[in-house]
Amino acid sequence: MNAKFLLGNDRKKLLQEFSNRFGIVDPGYLFIETGKSKIRGFSGSLAREDIMNLDEFARIELIGTYIARDDEMTGLRLSFDAPHIKGIQVTKNVIELNAEEFEKWRYGEPLAKELEIGIYVVSFLGDTWGCGYSTGQKLLNYIPKERIVKKKVKKEVI
Repeated sequence: MNAKFLLGNDRKKLLQEFSNRFGIVDPGYLFIETGKSKIRGFSGSLAREDIMNLDEFARIELIGTYIARDDEMTGLRLSFDAPHIKGIQVTKNVIELNAEEFEKWRYGEPLAKELEIGIYVVSFLGDTWGCGYSTGQKLLNYIPKERIVKKKVKKEVI
């Protein structure tokens, strides 16, 4: 398995970063860092040793749920689904969009918003819609391409 279990100081640093950036308290997950600095959370009943033993018999590439990525440019950013995962309650750096902004956001467009530089969780009517990175002048959209709503094509009525 190409994965590293985050234990001890690494786990504490990750939890501190979650707390500082997003107000997330320890959800009690086993954290696993996989390729491309992706952080996965596992809340099942298997212990680390069990997972490693299982890997000897069957190739385990992915275990747990993709929670975050530790990006060199932006630092720690939550995945699109992370705010919906049980035990992860985001209380900091949440931006509530209005209807006009949300319409642009769901089509993958960046928003003209003056914010402090950093990562923000985007919300509309109390539901989260991924993360964005603020350059100070714009909020860049980090919705995965496969989850962006395709633009509507207007058809003429004859």
